[in-house]
Amino acid sequence: MYSFLTTIVMVAALAAMIYLLARALPRISDAEHANSANASSFDKMLDKLPMEKMDGAISSFFEKLLRKSKLIVLKIDNLLNNYLDQVKKHSPARKEQHGAVLKEKMEAMVEKNDKSQ
Repeated sequence: MYSFLTTIVMVAALAAMIYLLARALPRISDAEHANSANASSFDKMLDKLPMEKMDGAISSFFEKLLRKSKLIVLKIDNLLNNYLDQVKKHSPARKEQHGAVLKEKMEAMVEKNDKSQ
């Protein structure tokens, strides 16, 4: 119960920080526009860069990377499941259980033959 309350307090604190940041953001952008007259040549060069295209390219790259990594993880999961099935088939406990079932069937057949004779 205490961990749940701690989690709620942490989430509420995070929400308060985001709210305060959102309120302060317009002031920061206004201050940047006021200082744009004093911008250096490096800042002007950075403003010319196509940030939206770069952001799109980076997002696309990470999306493809995550999809490929998901595919690799699923293939590994499939290999592990197949390996576990093979181990389960060849385990001594499975053989003993299978042998016990066969023994019971054989005893039932013997009893059935004894009754019929």
